[in-house]
Amino acid sequence: APAAAIRLYADDVVTHVAVTQVRISGQSKTASARPVLNLENELPLLWKAAHSDDFGQFERLSIFGILCGGSAAEICQTEAEDIHALEGYYVLGGTKKESRRRPVVIINETHLKLLTQYKSGYVVGEKVALQQNHSQRFAKVLREVTGNERLVPYSCRHTGKHLADTKGVGHLDVLETMFGWNSGQKQAKDNYGKAGIFTKPYIEQMKQITN
Repeated sequence: APAAAIRLYADDVVTHVAVTQVRISGQSKTASARPVLNLENELPLLWKAAHSDDFGQFERLSIFGILCGGSAAEICQTEAEDIHALEGYYVLGGTKKESRRRPVVIINETHLKLLTQYKSGYVVGEKVALQQNHSQRFAKVLREVTGNERLVPYSCRHTGKHLADTKGVGHLDVLETMFGWNSGQKQAKDNYGKAGIFTKPYIEQMKQITN
């Protein structure tokens, strides 16, 4: 039931947060033409789908990506060797430059299980990774689960960052970088980040969205 799903979501990801649908600060009027994900009615349904075997691994990982900054295109190019299960994060693939790869938090055990389904190669398997219809597949599951035919992958672009903002951590360097909102020379862009070295305090800051 939607009510049960949103309780699960609130317990696991945004504890003690009042989930409401609001305009993102700084969002232009023209951006409103793109439908955004309804946080009160549609997001709980997607959260439930992410935990359901009725949907494929790629689709479920893409839903989890809404909450931690991983786009469908990046997830399908992520490799098994970049899953750091003990530390609670993985490094997204799919970027054009090695130095732009960024760490993303693992939300919960279901998320981890999906990420580690394949022990080598791409986390979604080579067949899915090499397909060219990732955005279309993600759009299809968004519409199927919510019943909203207007939703597109970009509808989820602001969702995770907004939820981090409601927890009071969205402004952190680490969280902005994780969600791909940080264009400046911030912590993940320094020489440690470029070398793929992400310290424990850095990762612990990321995990504030799941505490």
